[in-house]
Order: sequence, then structure tokens, then C-alpha cells
Amino acid sequence: MNKNSIVYTNDNCIGCNKCIKVCSAIGACVSVEENGKARIDVDGSKCVACGSCIDVCVHGAREFMDDTVRFFDDLSKGEPISLLLAPAFKANYPDEYESVLGGLKELGVNRIISVSFGADITTWGYLNYINEYNFVGGISQPCPAAVSYIERYLPELLPKVFPVQSPLMCAAIYARKELGITDKLAFISPCIAKKLEIEDPHNEGLVQYNVTFEHLMDYVRLHKISGRSMHSEIEYGLGSFYPTPGGLAENVKWFLGDSVFIRQIEGEKHLYEWMHINKDRIKDEKTPFLFIDALNCEKGCICGTAVNPEKSKTDDALYALLDIRERSKKETGNDAWSRPDTPEERLKNFNEQFKDLKLEDYLRGYTDRSRECRYELPNDEQLEAIFESMNKTTEESRNIDCTCCGYESCKQMATAIFNGFNHKENCIYYEKTMVRELEMEKVISEKTAKAKTDFFANISHEIRTPINAIIGMNEMILRETSDDGIAMYSESIQNAGKALLDLVNDILDFSDVDAQTADITSVTYDLSTYRRAQREREAYKETFIAPDAEVLVIDDTLMNLMVFKSLLKHTKIKIDTASSGDEGLTQAAKKKYDIIFFDHMMPGKDGIETLHELRESSNNPNRSTTAVCLTANAIPGAEEQYLRVGFDAYMSKPVDPKKLEELILKYLPSGKVQITKSDAVSEEKIDIPDNLAPLSESGVINVTTGIRNSGNADSYMSMLKIYYDSIDEKSDEIERYYSEGDIENYTIKVHALKSSSRIIGATAFGEKAQKMEDAGKKSDTRYIDENHDALMVEFKDFKSLIGVLFADDEDDSGKPEADDGLLDEAFSEMRLAAEDFDSDKFDEIFERLAGYAISPDKKDMIARIRTLADNFDFGSVTKLIDEHT
Repeated sequence: MNKNSIVYTNDNCIGCNKCIKVCSAIGACVSVEENGKARIDVDGSKCVACGSCIDVCVHGAREFMDDTVRFFDDLSKGEPISLLLAPAFKANYPDEYESVLGGLKELGVNRIISVSFGADITTWGYLNYINEYNFVGGISQPCPAAVSYIERYLPELLPKVFPVQSPLMCAAIYARKELGITDKLAFISPCIAKKLEIEDPHNEGLVQYNVTFEHLMDYVRLHKISGRSMHSEIEYGLGSFYPTPGGLAENVKWFLGDSVFIRQIEGEKHLYEWMHINKDRIKDEKTPFLFIDALNCEKGCICGTAVNPEKSKTDDALYALLDIRERSKKETGNDAWSRPDTPEERLKNFNEQFKDLKLEDYLRGYTDRSRECRYELPNDEQLEAIFESMNKTTEESRNIDCTCCGYESCKQMATAIFNGFNHKENCIYYEKTMVRELEMEKVISEKTAKAKTDFFANISHEIRTPINAIIGMNEMILRETSDDGIAMYSESIQNAGKALLDLVNDILDFSDVDAQTADITSVTYDLSTYRRAQREREAYKETFIAPDAEVLVIDDTLMNLMVFKSLLKHTKIKIDTASSGDEGLTQAAKKKYDIIFFDHMMPGKDGIETLHELRESSNNPNRSTTAVCLTANAIPGAEEQYLRVGFDAYMSKPVDPKKLEELILKYLPSGKVQITKSDAVSEEKIDIPDNLAPLSESGVINVTTGIRNSGNADSYMSMLKIYYDSIDEKSDEIERYYSEGDIENYTIKVHALKSSSRIIGATAFGEKAQKMEDAGKKSDTRYIDENHDALMVEFKDFKSLIGVLFADDEDDSGKPEADDGLLDEAFSEMRLAAEDFDSDKFDEIFERLAGYAISPDKKDMIARIRTLADNFDFGSVTKLIDEHT
């Protein structure tokens, strides 16, 4: 983890290149290989801390440094520290603002100065600098990211950057020069890049700490820091509106009128691209603007780079600032902030307010830092060599511009490689060509191996035959000769011939092993040894837990999702679910899973389409995650078909618990699995509870099968409840698709009906649904027309058959009445359970409420909440509770 930059990369990085794509500074993001793993590091000399990479990173791989910990350490040591408070702090934390300041006061903070007052000084400085030096068409400088970018990448525009200090530094200078504060100053800041401004040599000694909102509030909440209400000390005007987009422009127009033309521009990449396009006009003073109000952040400092991103999802902070702005204006005349006065009168009073300040005290300089940020463009010869190394030999291949590497074009990528910011292995085209080359090499290797095998098979005969002949003929000479000299020579030939034969045999046998054609020797094996080992294995069974493992199940049938959770509950695996292909892709983009299960038949994208889209998404963390296909169509050859289209494994439904565990154990990383051993039991005989006996005796539903599919009797009751509650809705859907002649969706719905029916043990009915599904796939409308009505009647009959199990839920006689207080408490608990995604807590609440008589409207609401909770739609649960309580 490299922390040589304010913004840095942590160990979560997978090298997905999103940060490169949004970075405005080529070379700030550097692609490297570390221990065989791709990652994108940050070059602090080139980074302007614009925060765009933090916003875009879905892996949480980018973090930033500030001075929060050092600030609290120094405060605890008794260092004298005063605060400079950004106006956006009050706007973002209106309910905690005063108590946090009070808590900091109790920890030893001395003075609290609002930077809104510093913003008033900045406005005064801009107006007077424009007037004294006729400085028009300049670029505002309150945004440190924008200033840093110009210093590094557009130094020719430095003369056009206002030399007037930012609100922070104006407040710091005023605190030191006018108020005589000698304490260290800590800025409560919405901005990561303010650390660059604070540490700039031009501002040396003015401010010592950049304490960002996000890190401050994390620290405050962790350490429970709070105190009596406190406020900033100095009254301020419209400077409080600086954090909004165009805030500086609005301040200037308050004093000069609306006729002045001020160019307002913000947004990380948009701002910098605009400045590059317009740099000559700005430099040559050919713009019509009084000045350019430039901000890095699209929503201004109220949603700055160090503000919790959740805050930017609403306009609450903006509304708070608008309220502060309006309260800063006065109804009386003869004041800089007077509503009734004309802009000219306000300006006169404004200058009167700051008449004792010296403009030169509030000016600063800038540094050309472009030298360390320059990069070279490769010449034609060098560019050619890079493209050749990337296997890009055609003009077409050099202009694919797919942006997977993070750059806008292949030429930009080649430039990055030339300057050492990236490497060819990060190009997906290069990787594809290398895979093709490896495949070709494999084919060649296989052909070579076959040729070698054929060669050795032939040469074995060609060599061994003459050697054996020589040895045999020589043996005849030895037996028949009476000449001692000939016999001596023959013995030498015989010994040398046998040695040569042994050597040839060794060589040829080794080639057999290399070609995987070596002989297999049979040996005797005592079967009693096997039976003894089998008995020992049966003495215990292996189970496992994997609390750190994460699995995603994508299935449009709620009961299938419930089955998964139930069957794997004892393993402690974290299971996320999705009810469609699109939802599954969204889930898979958020974090890395160990295994993903895909139902084959779903509305919209089916399992195969969802898998292919996932595999083709280069930035998805689950692009290579183990994929298992779930299907109720367990036909011969199905497994080979699913493996052929890209799945790693296949499982039929209803899911067999033992096979499911075996499959998960096979594919989970070994480091996440903890094996436990317990005494074995023979296959458990399933006892049917008394309340389920009538259902079992009906012969329509195999309760034993249902309990086995669900994991246990309690889970089975939950499955039956879901099935029972869905009968009306599912039958209406199937009837609608049938009446509309929508065979495709009709087939999908009866497929889901088949699956859920088999889960509860309604196997005979499931077979009928299977036949309707088969007919739908063949577009056999005649079969569907002949059997549809009967199927629907039988399906709806399940309502009365299963409904008796839940009749007590509807009967409130004899139960105590639930008062408003009890229900309000229950709804509050439900809201917390929804926020924590706690299904078990919902079950506990519903079980408790079942003991009370509840009014029809509240009962209906609780039923709706239960349906949503059973479908894991916790967001809708929260919304429903908020709307009705």
C-alpha cells in the first residue's frame, strides 16, 4: 500500500482500470503488477486530488489521507489549536454541527472562526483586484484541485489565476494579522485537495491541519465526542454561499449587479477538458467573461471530495445553505448585505467594512509544477515498435479504442506504455491474441507429441528387432562353436548387445511415460481392506462451515431462494439473492463472490444470457467466478450442454442437500472452509409433525419429500406459506399469459410453478406442469389448450388443501387486542430489521404479533410487509412503514 500520495491505493485493488478512465491527469494512475496481481497505484507528484477515482471505484480501493488523527493527538497533548470552519459543515450536519463543536471545545479547542467570513474577504479582494489592475477574464482560485491542475498541466494559464487568496487562507490571515491568534489552525474541511493548498510553500505557516468532514465525523462518532451547543464567533455575509456551484459568482453579482458576465463551470473531467480547449482564448484575454468561476466538484464544496457520497444524493445541504444565505441578508439599509440597497450602495458599504485591510496581505503566488508532470509522445518509429509488441499489426487493430485499458484510444495507451504508466499486458486485445497464440501452440504441441509417439512406436520395432536378432544369432554361435577365440568374441558381443538392449528399452519406456502410453500393471488388492476403510469412514461424517464465503443465487422463484438459504444455513455461508438476470448482474458488479448459481429459465435474461453478459464484462469482479447452472430439466446430456456454454458445474432441481454441499465444498477456496467432523448417522428418518399429518394423508403432497427439500419441518412450513400466499397471484399471471397467447412467458411461469411444486412435494402436479412447459417450448398450443383449464383448477385447489395449516393465523378470537403503542414498537423493530437485512428478526416479530387481535387495516399492512420481507425486498418494507406510520 503506497501512501506517498494524498490519494492512495489500498489492497482491495483488482486493476479494473476505472480510475484511469476518469483521471484527468495522464500518469497519475500507474498500472503495475504486484505479486502476480494487477493494481493501479497513484503517483502523488501528478495527482491533483480531484477525487474522481474515489467516486468511481466500486471495490473501495482508493482512500485519502488528511490530518484528523494528528489533530486529535496534538489536541490531547495540550497543543493550542483553533478552528477554521467551512460553511458546508453546518449545511451537511445541521443536527450534529453544534454538539460536535461543543465536544471539540471541551477537548481543548480555543477559537472557532467561520470560513464564511474569509469568503467575504475573498469577494472583497476579487472586486478590488479587478478594479485596481483591470484583471478581467481570470480564473478563480478557491478550488485547490483546479489550481493544482493548472500548476501541473496548464502552467501557461498561471498568470490568469487570481492571486487573491481562497476563503480558507483569507480567514487564516485575518485570524493571525487582525485577531492576533497564534494557535495552530485546523480547517474543518469538505475537500481532500485542501491539504495541497495548506502545504503549499506560498501558504507556509498559515494553517496546520486539514481535518476532513468524513474522517472527522467517523472519529467523532467512534469516540462519542459531543458537548454543549457552540457556534462560530464572527458574523458573516453571503460568503456562506461559496460552497455552492456559482457561489463566488453570486457574491460578486450582489455588488456589481446581474449584468456582469461570469462563466461558471464545474465537474472533475468537464472542467479540465474545457480549460484545455479554451486555454488560448483565456491566455490571450479573448473571452467575454469578467472572470471564470471554476470548481472541481460538480455540486460544489457542499458535496466535496471529503463529504460522505450519500450526502450528494439529496439537496438537503443546498437547502440548508440557501436558508443560511437568506438569513445573512438584511432588511435595513446602509449595509453591505442590505436587500433594499442597490448593488452600488452595497459595494460602498462593503469597502467601508474592510477599509482597514490591505489587499497585498491577501495575495499569493503560484508554482509551475509541470516539469515533473510532463510526458513524452512517442515518434512514429517508437509508436510502431510499441504497437508491434502489443500484437497490433494492422491499422484496424490500432484503432479499436475499446477503452478497457482506461484510456480513450489505443494511441493513448501506447503513449502510456512509452512513459511507463502502463504495460502491454493490460491491453485486452494483446491478451486475446496471446490466448490465440497459446491455443495454436497447444495444437502444434499436441501434433508434435502425436508425431513423437508414432515415431517411437515405429522405432521401437525397428531398433529392438535387429538387436534381438543379433543377440539370438550370437547365442546360436556360442552354442555351436568349438573355437575358444570365437566363443570369447561372441561372449563380448552378447554382453554388449544385452547392455544396448537394456539402454534402448529404458529410452523407449521413458518415451511411453512422456506420451502417457505407459502400461498399467495389475496388482492384487484385498477387498477386506476397502471394507474396513469404508466402515471407518462411516464412523463419522464430515461437515463444514464457511462464514467468510459469499455466494450469489439468481432465481426468479422465491421458494428456490428460500431453499438455498435454508439448506445452507448451518454452513454460515453469506448468501445474497437476485430475482432476475439484470438484478443478478447488478449484484455481481458490487463485490466478489466465491460461487454464483444461475437458474436457467427466467423471465427477461435467462441463466445462459446472464452468464455470457457477466463473462464479457471486463470490469466485473466476478468475471471468472465459478458459475453453476440450476435447472429442473435433468435430461441426459444436460450437464455437457451447460458446461459447453460456459458453466463450471450443473445442478438439478429440486436441490439435493448432500450434492449441494459437495459441490460447494469442491469450489470454495480451501482457506474459507473449516471442516468439522461429527458422529455419523444413517440417512435420517423424517418424522412428520402432527399438524402436517392431514396434508401427508391426502396423498396429493409428499410431505416427506417436501421436508427433505426444505431442510427441516420449520423451513417446510415457510415454503408452504409462500406457495399458499402466491397461488392467486401466480394463477392470475398464468391465466393472463394464456389469454394473451404469450407462449414464451406462459412457459416461463409454468416452469417456475413446476419447480416450486416439486419443492413442496407436489411431485405429480409438478409433472403435469412439466408437460405444459414442454408443450410451450415446442409451441404445442393444442396440448396447452386441452390441459390448461385442468391444470389451473388443480393448482387453485391447493389453496383449500394447504390453507387449513394457516387457518389459525386468520382467527383472532380470544386474543388480546394490539394497541397502537405495541404496533408502533413492532413497526420500529421491522424498520431496523429491514435496514439490517435480518430475516430471522422478521420471523420473530411476526410470530409475536400472531398472538394478538389486530385491526383489519393494520393486519393488511402487516401482511404486505410480510410478503415484501419474504421476497427480501427490504427497501420497500422501509418505504411502506415510512408512508403509513
